[in-house]
Amino acid sequence: MRYDRTSRLLHEIMLSHADGSFPKLLRTLARLKLMIFDDWLRDPLTLAQARDLLAEGPAPAGDTGRSLWSLLYYDRHSDPG
Repeated sequence: MRYDRTSRLLHEIMLSHADGSFPKLLRTLARLKLMIFDDWLRDPLTLAQARDLLAEGPAPAGDTGRSLWSLLYYDRHSDPG
C-alpha cells in the first residue's frame, strides 16, 4: 500500500525521468496492491503526467490486479447546486 499526494508523486516521477530511474520506479509501483492518491485531479494534469500516472509496469507473477483510490476534498458550501 502506498499513500501519496498526487503532486508529490508527480514530482517524484518527474525527477525519476531526469535521473533515469523511471523504469525502477515503475517496477516498484507495479508491486503495490493499493495506491491512494490524495488531492486527485485538484489541478489539471498534462498529457505526459496522465500517461505517467497510468503507466503499466511489469506485473509480478501471480498478480491479481491492484486498486487505485483517490481522496478529493469536497466543500459542499461552495457547491453551486
